[in-house]
Amino acid sequence: MPSEVRFLVLVLLLLYCETALCQEDSKSKLIPKTFVSFPCPENNNTSELCIGNVSKEYFNSALSSTFIPAVYTTVLMLGFPSNAIALWMFCSKLRTIPTAIFNINLVISDLSFLATLPFIIHQYLNGNNWVFGEATCRIITATYYGNMYSSIFFLTCISINWYLAIVHPFLYKDLPKKNIAGYICATIWLVVFLFTLPIVLLKQTYFFKELNIVPCHYVLPEETQNTNLFFYYLTFYIVCGFVIPLIITLFCYTLVIKTLHGLNEKWVGYIHIAVVVLMTFVICFAPSNVILLIHNFKQDFTGDNLYSLYLTALCLGSLNTCFDPFLYYYTYFYSKWKAQSLELESYSSLQPAA
Repeated sequence: MPSEVRFLVLVLLLLYCETALCQEDSKSKLIPKTFVSFPCPENNNTSELCIGNVSKEYFNSALSSTFIPAVYTTVLMLGFPSNAIALWMFCSKLRTIPTAIFNINLVISDLSFLATLPFIIHQYLNGNNWVFGEATCRIITATYYGNMYSSIFFLTCISINWYLAIVHPFLYKDLPKKNIAGYICATIWLVVFLFTLPIVLLKQTYFFKELNIVPCHYVLPEETQNTNLFFYYLTFYIVCGFVIPLIITLFCYTLVIKTLHGLNEKWVGYIHIAVVVLMTFVICFAPSNVILLIHNFKQDFTGDNLYSLYLTALCLGSLNTCFDPFLYYYTYFYSKWKAQSLELESYSSLQPAA
């Protein structure tokens, strides 16, 4: 794992150096990390905003009007009932072991994320026109991004729990696990709230006369985010919300798989679970966060192309909320079957030979 860590740090340093060099030019400015809007050049009304051609193409494309809302609708239809059933299963068992505590919070996070999708789907199907008002836009946007990253945090906690339980079982046995898990979950929710606070405080809706729409969050004025403070905030957001959890998750599951592989074939099912969870984490969260990180360091308006790609990757990443419940079910029933098998095997070994 040290080599992966060094590689990620090197990439971040290179991107930072590129940005620092570009900022030496007084004409170079950091652009907003959404689609760019700017005062209309042929209009004396400086309050009227226009958008670039890439943004117009996105808003008028089949990607925006058909594909993305179709994916979100599928995610909502599959994810909401399956997560609701998972929450009922966890709560009905009333288990207070750390894994159950983290899973319950993960399900709540997924359900909160899914609750934002009807509003987002409506915006896409309504020609990217937001009709629910500024306050609702801020709340939905903050909830959407906040719960996406809280899911990452809870998945990371589950990976750490697996690592301690399997790689360091004696240390794990002596830990006050119930109290620690509760404190960690409370801390995660607090951190996520603080992470999303700037979104709640920043105006998110603007009217664009040339398209006759009011998008929520997707287009912000250039000067709104043209500050180093926002650049560092978003970089910190991505590094703490994705890069560090990714490193921890890769480290934990790699050692879990290595440890289980050294045992007999009885534990092969848990290896499969660890591999699937790790792949889901990387496939669902890596593309959007890597694109956003690169987009954050862009110094020109070609960043609009990256933001179109980012919105697509973000949409596909929401499929994670559909995968999580089936991993819960598989883990639950496999663990139950494994416990019964071990109990039966132990009972059989105690029987006298015929």
